[in-house]
Amino acid sequence: MIDAIKYNLAHLTNFSGRNARPTFWWYVLFLVVAQFVAGFHAAIPMVVSSTTTAFDTIQSGGDPEQIQATMFAGMADAMETQIYIDAVLSIVIMLLLVASFVRRLHDAGFSGLVAIIPFGLQLIAVAGNISMIGKMQELFAVANDPVQMQQMQADLVFTPGSIAGWIAILVVVAFGVMNSQDGPNQYGDEPAEQVR
Repeated sequence: MIDAIKYNLAHLTNFSGRNARPTFWWYVLFLVVAQFVAGFHAAIPMVVSSTTTAFDTIQSGGDPEQIQATMFAGMADAMETQIYIDAVLSIVIMLLLVASFVRRLHDAGFSGLVAIIPFGLQLIAVAGNISMIGKMQELFAVANDPVQMQQMQADLVFTPGSIAGWIAILVVVAFGVMNSQDGPNQYGDEPAEQVR
């Protein structure tokens, strides 16, 4: 596992050669965990801020509805920053993955140009998420109206950006699980045993 991660990090700009399935998937797991941890840490200030605001409202004698409204207003303000942070994280992870995915495509006998599909879709997903900032802020603004909030949440689930993001993941998974070609192919020799 560690060898696969080290290998991929050492070959971030190497688009030639081949990556065996385990080499690719251990690296993908590493990137998923890294993105989760970074996103979690980026969300902490938003949670702390909204919680602090709620405690301040409680101390000033606010009623439960006022506390909830104050908390959601603080979260709505922080949502824009969080969406931009998530967009940057997605692009960084995508850049860290692209060379490994191209080598994985080569190992299965496909052109590296196939990588344009999921990475183009991921860029559409990032742009779609950024374009939804206003709607997300509106969602927090109507937090006191459960019916309206549910309708807005339903509208946000199946946006073109979210669908593009899921299709991108499915393309990476579909090509990532394909069998390796035995022996050398037009992209190089079979991957070395230590990074399989």
